[in-house]
Amino acid sequence: MSSVILAANWAESLGAVAATVGVMATLFVGWLAWRAAVPHRKIDYSIEFTPLLSSTISDLTVSREGDRIESPQTATLKISNSGNRELQPADYNGESIEFELDARVVAVLASSSTGSRRVPPARVHGSSLQIDPYVIHKGQEITYKLLLDGEDPDLSLRHSISGRVKEENPGRFDWVAVAVMLVFSVVGISGINDYLFDRPSPTEVKRIEQEMYERGVTDGERKAKQRGHSGTSISPSVPVAQSPSPN
Repeated sequence: MSSVILAANWAESLGAVAATVGVMATLFVGWLAWRAAVPHRKIDYSIEFTPLLSSTISDLTVSREGDRIESPQTATLKISNSGNRELQPADYNGESIEFELDARVVAVLASSSTGSRRVPPARVHGSSLQIDPYVIHKGQEITYKLLLDGEDPDLSLRHSISGRVKEENPGRFDWVAVAVMLVFSVVGISGINDYLFDRPSPTEVKRIEQEMYERGVTDGERKAKQRGHSGTSISPSVPVAQSPSPN
């Protein structure tokens, strides 16, 4: 009896977990389908500054083509299309993307792109880098290596793109994925808790068995009394001999 009860509890817990996981999986698949069907134009960007001279060195100078650079730094600017659609020139609404660096942009040292894609043309304008309207394919990442002259460069952005443009944060969480993982974890832990901690103890199992036995005895006695009051009795069945049929 105890094994039957434990098996039933375990099956019930598994059924609840499976049902919840099924609902969550359906919602997750629906969310993925919605993301794929609805156009999302998303541009992410990041920048990394690297000083070329230590602040403790004062007797060195850097120049490029006769242009003296007082506080030389390099900047690695990365732009990526994280959406599910290409960014077309029309999406720029007639304006370039302008990255203001708060430092003089001396030159664009190099540029590259993933997937052998073409790099959008860029122009230097004082302390900013302007990127002309150009196709940025889905999943494409573009890198510009810049030479700057400035002690404390910083990045700001101006654009008119029809879509989301956001600076990447390496410590940023994908909150949707985290929420899905938490829900599945809670459901799994709840099912395990139901089986390990909420199942009846051996003493409880014995008590349940005793109660079921006593209930069965009581029900039998009550039915017997009811049959006695109605004038019926139970007698063993005896086969009745049949008289032979006349020929």
